Amino acid sequence: MRTKRRGMKLLGLAATLAVSACTAAPMEGLGGGAGATAGGAQDIALARQVIESGGIPTADQYTVEGLYAEHDMPLPAPACSRTLCINGRGGANTFVDDDATDAIVQIGFSSGINAATFQRKPLNLSLVVDISGSMAGDKIERTRDALHRIVDRMNEGDRLALTIFDDNSQVLRGPDPVTDHDSIHTLIDDHVHDRGSTNMAAGLSDGYAQAALHRGQPGILDRVILITDAVPNTGMMSDEEFINQATQNAEAGVGLTVFGVGTDFNNELVYKITHLRGGNYYFIADAPRLTQVVDEEFDFMVTPVAYDLRLEITPAEGLQMKRVYGLPEDAVTNGGMTLEVATVFLSKRKGGMALRLDVVGGLDDEAAMLVSSLAYTDAATGEAQESALQVMGDARRLGSNPEAAPEDPAGIERIASLTNMFLAMREASEFAATPTDENRQDASDAITKAISQLQRVSTSVNDPTLSTEAQLLEKLKQNVAAARGQ
Repeated sequence: MRTKRRGMKLLGLAATLAVSACTAAPMEGLGGGAGATAGGAQDIALARQVIESGGIPTADQYTVEGLYAEHDMPLPAPACSRTLCINGRGGANTFVDDDATDAIVQIGFSSGINAATFQRKPLNLSLVVDISGSMAGDKIERTRDALHRIVDRMNEGDRLALTIFDDNSQVLRGPDPVTDHDSIHTLIDDHVHDRGSTNMAAGLSDGYAQAALHRGQPGILDRVILITDAVPNTGMMSDEEFINQATQNAEAGVGLTVFGVGTDFNNELVYKITHLRGGNYYFIADAPRLTQVVDEEFDFMVTPVAYDLRLEITPAEGLQMKRVYGLPEDAVTNGGMTLEVATVFLSKRKGGMALRLDVVGGLDDEAAMLVSSLAYTDAATGEAQESALQVMGDARRLGSNPEAAPEDPAGIERIASLTNMFLAMREASEFAATPTDENRQDASDAITKAISQLQRVSTSVNDPTLSTEAQLLEKLKQNVAAARGQ
């Protein structure tokens, strides 16, 4: 039985930003509109599909960073006029997993690059396509559609290679300049049809080899895009070997984007290999999602703005790090005091992460909530950047009594409500794994509380996407109620 902490008294912390860390040199064409988000998972579309079909997603079918990446989470900070800006805000929130009222800090990413006028650099792109039997039906149709859309995004100066794999791998097109789109479309229609087993290792090896033929040229983005359900059943199959393969190429400067298809998608494996330097992934659930990802986000998803971001966190006296949301476990070390982000990508949304802290002592009004040193490598220039971030608190209370709570001057209730959505989904996953009456009640209670906060914040910040998330949780609550217990 989970121990609940109820009725904890806390002076909430609505922070004001003392230092906004915008540490890369100003660039031409800056003017607002673009955001930035960490690499790795860029959605929880697989979990959404499971819920809508009447199921309860397993814990490895979604991530909190994927949920964050789907939402625009701007902070009320000065306008960003540089390649990458990092800022922070704080407050307090009652969390649905243990009913504790804890301090919460949002570390936010944004970019001053003008989204309306942005043009990506030329691409050295290697497409690697799973055509095995497990891709039959709607999955292979979506794959062909994705390929056609990607080809349509290719510009003069881009190179494009195309590799397909089933039992073996076949290079259909080397990394040649894109001068005849029609011939590539014909190649896709003629060869991308499901058959055979899944030798994903052979396909990736050939795909990386094609990228390596022109790798490292100045002003060119090197990337492999893998489209698969990630269910290898022949050839090299250990997670460690896939990780080593991806790691070696990431260190050589070749990024990896994975498009996942099908509800049997191996989310856990792809999660591991796309949190490396230059990695990200998307789940292509349906045609609208495909259109959004390829037609609207393609140029952003292949454009890193920062590598190897490292934050050294020092909480104020009276605060103790409890959880970090928005990063993989191996990126959080030293008890949560060191946070590492392999890659920050340009995005249409302003992303970030959340820090959850225990209040273990008294806090002064206007006290510093935490300070952080940060360093990263500018992806465009290769130059090392360093700065510092300080977040202040002004002793307000947020979250424990939503009806009486003051306005959210710090602008963090959006990420707080999304964090509770994630935690409620985790409670549901725990029930699915161990379907007892007690776990069912815990899940139902957590979902109910998360729905209430999402609806309230949706109204207060005029964000209808949060109301849509509340509707998804309503469906999940129904699924939990309908599931069989022990």
